[in-house]
Amino acid sequence: MPNATVDGIDTHYETHGTGAPILMCAPGGFDATIDKWRVASAWTGIDAIKALAAEHTVILYDRRDCGQSGGRVERFSWATYTRHGKALLDHLDIQSAWIMGGCMGCSVALAFGVHYPESTRGLILHWPV
Repeated sequence: MPNATVDGIDTHYETHGTGAPILMCAPGGFDATIDKWRVASAWTGIDAIKALAAEHTVILYDRRDCGQSGGRVERFSWATYTRHGKALLDHLDIQSAWIMGGCMGCSVALAFGVHYPESTRGLILHWPV
């Protein structure tokens, strides 16, 4: 799958389907990768990506400093994580999206809504921690 440099960070991402976009903020702390949507305990036994992609453009990515995405040395905040997600949407020329978070990704999704309300169609929060 493709990589793009967004917010100055080499970012591994996937897109599936067509329709209203959903930016998927992965479950996991410092291992928040695309695969978590397939193998984390709350998601085993279902193919959520395929189901969502039937009606939506699903955008998955390895969070900065996780998996196949790069990073850089800097102080993290929720704004740091949301800036990365917003830069990916900008790269894909998507003006607004549903923002879905799982586990720690719920915190990222909530912060995205706070920092970028004009780009947030709504929040989908699953398995918050």
